[in-house]
Amino acid sequence: MKTVTGSNIIRVKSHNRQAILMALLRHPASRVELAKALNITSMTVTNIVNELLDEGWVCSKAVETAVSRKKAGRPRETLQINREAGYVFGVHIGIGTLRIGLVNLCGEIVSLTETQFDTSLSARTLLKQIASEIKALHQNSNVQDECILGIGVGSSGLVHSDEGVCVTAPSLNWKNVAIQELLQQFTGFNVVVENNVRAMAHGEAYFGQGQDVSTLAFIYGRVGVGAGFVMNHALFRGVQAGAGEIGHTVIQPNSGIQCRCGQFGCLETLVTQPIIENSLLDPKYKQIHDITNEVERLEQILRLADSGDIYVQEQLDKIANYLSIAIINLVNTLNPEQIVLGGMYAQGAEHFLPQLQDAVSKRSFGGLGEHVQIVASEGGLHAGIVGAASIALMKCFYKQTPIKNDKSQISQSHKETL
Repeated sequence: MKTVTGSNIIRVKSHNRQAILMALLRHPASRVELAKALNITSMTVTNIVNELLDEGWVCSKAVETAVSRKKAGRPRETLQINREAGYVFGVHIGIGTLRIGLVNLCGEIVSLTETQFDTSLSARTLLKQIASEIKALHQNSNVQDECILGIGVGSSGLVHSDEGVCVTAPSLNWKNVAIQELLQQFTGFNVVVENNVRAMAHGEAYFGQGQDVSTLAFIYGRVGVGAGFVMNHALFRGVQAGAGEIGHTVIQPNSGIQCRCGQFGCLETLVTQPIIENSLLDPKYKQIHDITNEVERLEQILRLADSGDIYVQEQLDKIANYLSIAIINLVNTLNPEQIVLGGMYAQGAEHFLPQLQDAVSKRSFGGLGEHVQIVASEGGLHAGIVGAASIALMKCFYKQTPIKNDKSQISQSHKETL
C-alpha cells in the first residue's frame, strides 16, 4: 500500500504526523528515508519524530550495515512503531459466533476469546456479554487502561458507521441497534462500528493481503455472502451504507429458490455452506451433519473431495461456477487490482481458486480478469478480529492525533455496572 504524501505547511502538522505513522506501519525507516519518501523536509520529520519518541508511540533501534561497520561513528538509527504502546479490542459479531481479541498497534492479536451465542438473544444482552468478555480479556492482559485506545466492532448486517448503528441484521433479528452508544456505556471505552465484512476488507488492506494495492474487493462466505471494497485505500460504503451486498445479486431470477431477503435466485442461495451441506443428505454423509462446528463440517466436506468423492467435488464446482459469475461482474464493474477470498472460500481455496481464476481470466470483458489478483485471506478465523481492530486503529490512532484513552470522555453517569 502506498504511504500518505506529506506536506510542509505548518497548519497540516497533524497530516504529516499521520503520514509518518502510516509510513512506519508499512516499514521501519530512518528520518532521512521518511523525508525522502514523504517529500517533506528533514526538519519537519525530526520535529514530529521527536514528539512521537517522547510520547512513546515510536521507538528506534540501531541498524548496523556493511557500510556502517567500516565507518566510525554510530550505526544508522531506524524508527518503528512501538507495538506495545497502545492496544484496541477487535470484536467480530457473526451469525451466532462472537470473536473478541486484544490487538496491538501493528495489528497483531495478543489474546482472544471465541464463543457461540443464540441468535435469539436481544442486542442489549449480547452487547453486555461482549462488554463482560472485553473486561475479562483486559484484566488478564495486564495492559493499563490508558493504553487501550478503543474498541472496533464488526457487526453482521447493514451498518451506518458514522452513527455506530446496526440498521438491520435479519440473521440476528436486529433493527436500529445503537451498538456504539450501548457498548461505550457498558465499557467506558471509545467505540467505532462497521459492517463485519467491510471491516475484514479494511483489515486485509492494512494488515493482510492487500497492503501493496490501492483497490481491492474482499468476498466472504459462510452462512451468508458479503463483500467489502477498498478504493484508493479507503472503504467504499455506498450512499446508504449498502455497498457490498453481493450475496443478494440475482443469479437465477426465474428458477431460483427464495432467499431470506425475500427475493428469488440470490447468489446467497447458491454458494454458501448451508447450500452444500443440504446437498449432502444421503445417509452416507451423516458424519458431516453430526459435526456441530461449521468450520469443522466444511473441513470434513473438503476431505471427502480430496479423497475422490465425485459427488462432493461436483457440489464444490457448482459453488465455484456461480461465485465466478459474481466475481466476473464485479471485475467488469469495479476493475479492482485484487480480490481476496475469506471464510469458506479461503478455507477451501485449493478447490475454489483454480476454477475462479480460470473463469475470471477468460470471461471478463476486454481481458480485465487477466490483471486482477485473486488470493485467499491468510487471516483464517481471526480475520474478523483483525478487521474490526483495524477500523479502531485507524480511527483512534493512525489517522488522528493519537492520545491515550480518556475514560472521562465517556460519561460515567451513563456507564452501567455489568
